[in-house]
Amino acid sequence: MSTLKNQLFQLCFTFIQNRIENIEYSMLQARQASNDDTKSSAGDKYETTREMMQQEMDRNSKLLYEAAATENRFATNRKRGCCQRG
Repeated sequence: MSTLKNQLFQLCFTFIQNRIENIEYSMLQARQASNDDTKSSAGDKYETTREMMQQEMDRNSKLLYEAAATENRFATNRKRGCCQRG
C-alpha cells in the first residue's frame, strides 16, 4: 500500500509541476503578445487588446500562486514523511 501511495503522490506532484510550467509559458506568451502588439491608428482596438492581455496575465498570476502553494504543501508533506508510512 505504501508503494501505491508514493506513486500517487509522485503523479500528483508531477501534475502540479507541469501545471506550473504551463502557466508560466502562458504568461510568457501573453507578455510577448502584449509587447509585440503595435499601436495602430485604431487606438481603441490597441487598448482593448492590451487590456485583454493584462487580464490574462492577472488570471495566470492567480493560477500560478495557487499551483505554487499546492506544490509547497506537497513538498512539506513529503518532508514530513507522510507518504513513507503504510
